[in-house]
Amino acid sequence: MKRTLSILLATLMVLALIPFSAFSVFAAESGTCGDNLYWNFSNGHLSITGSGAMTSYPWKSFKSQITKVTFPYGLTSICSSAFYGCTNLQNVTIPSSVKTINSYAFQNCTSFTSITIPANVEKLYNGSFAGCSNVTAFYYYPDELEIFYSNAFDSIGTETSGVTVTFGEGVKIIPSSIFEGNKYIKKVNFSDTITTIGSSAFYGCTNLQNITIPSSVKTIDSYAFQNCTS
Repeated sequence: MKRTLSILLATLMVLALIPFSAFSVFAAESGTCGDNLYWNFSNGHLSITGSGAMTSYPWKSFKSQITKVTFPYGLTSICSSAFYGCTNLQNVTIPSSVKTINSYAFQNCTSFTSITIPANVEKLYNGSFAGCSNVTAFYYYPDELEIFYSNAFDSIGTETSGVTVTFGEGVKIIPSSIFEGNKYIKKVNFSDTITTIGSSAFYGCTNLQNITIPSSVKTIDSYAFQNCTS
């Protein structure tokens, strides 16, 4: 009996010395993240299924391990800080069903090399993609946003490669201050559906090269290209 107890105590002492992460790295975790949304995490892959609004991000403790995220068609919003600081997360595909991307949802996702904002997005909040510092390609498709915070795309890009911004077919209004002060944008492609370039949209984009404004544009608001010194 004493021998069995000694072995048990020794085993527990050894286990206590093993980092908890050693047990959790390959362990699948799952649960709910909305009224009709479900998540499962396994081996770096976070899979979200179901439909409706994302209301929580229970995978917070796995953020540094997430390398891939798949979203379902039917997802309508991404909650605040859902993937904040997921530095190993690669590019994601946001489904066309998403209407709202809340504050800091993808902030500091430094492994992103491209960002695509789908056509049906209506609301972009504070810092939703700010600090995605390795982005080289940005694609924007919303017709006209209901709500837009000017710091949604703060500090995206890299000085080495620069950023190419493309406004897709169907875009009519470029939001005010969308890239104000961004020093990494080198090229902008405008679609021929754009009618309005908002105030300060590219203010202070000091590395932006020459642009061609399409004939569809009727209004260029104040300071839209001020201090574009390149």
